[in-house]
Order: sequence, then structure tokens, then C-alpha cells
Amino acid sequence: MRRPSGMTLLELIIVMAILAAVAAIGVTNGRQAAQRQAAKGAVATFQQSVWQGATAAAARGLTVELHRTATGLALVNVANDQVLREYDVPAGVSINAPNPILRFTPPRNVDLATLDALPDSLVIDTGEGAYEVQISLIGEVKARPMGSG
Repeated sequence: MRRPSGMTLLELIIVMAILAAVAAIGVTNGRQAAQRQAAKGAVATFQQSVWQGATAAAARGLTVELHRTATGLALVNVANDQVLREYDVPAGVSINAPNPILRFTPPRNVDLATLDALPDSLVIDTGEGAYEVQISLIGEVKARPMGSG
């Protein structure tokens, strides 16, 4: 007796179960990778906002402050409270510094008073990891993951 060609229902269910398991693993790994990238992006956004604040102070001859807002970071002209530039930061990211985080004065310096007012260990906590941040007088920002040497 000849067996009909094709897959049986049991074989089809097994193949679908294997594909579902592989897809679940891929989605989980992809989501974790996206969260890690968003965390690194938050740190890069902070670095960029500090650099842009120092540059705005130098290029425009303005005193500029970096503020934490409800949705991110903002560079504000101190003279008229005008927002010069805004940066989105993912929800859940925290920076352990009071507002204003920094003040920039011409010609391209971070104001010493605000630099000294920062916590001894300035930390950006992304929810996926914490980064210790160091800021130089000229606005250079170095960030390293907490716990690394």
C-alpha cells in the first residue's frame, strides 16, 4: 500500500512549534539589543547636548544652560529663557543632577559654579545600565559604564 505524499498533521504541528520557539528567541534578543542601543543613545545625547551648549555659548556669545525637561534635555538662553535646542531622551533615563545641570559661558567654557555643583559621581541611569560621567571645563564629556575599571 502506497502512502500519500505530503506532511501529516503531527509533522506540521512540530514544524510550527520549532518555528515559534526560534521566533520567540529572536524577538527577545532583538528587544534586548534595542534596549541596549537606546541606553547608549541616551548617553550620546547627553554628550551631544553638553558639546552643543559649549558651542552655542562660543558661537553666539550667549550664556546658555542645560536643563532636564519632562521629555529630555534643553539648551536655554539665560538672557530670555528661550529654548535654543531640545533633545529627546527615552523615558526612564535619570540624571542625578539638579537644574540647571550646567551653565556655559563665552568663550566656550562650562561655568565653574555649575560644574562644582554637580554630584561627586554624576550618573546617567538608563534602566539598562548606569554610566558615570565626567565633564571637562571645555565641555568634553567622558562616560563609562558603572562597575568598569
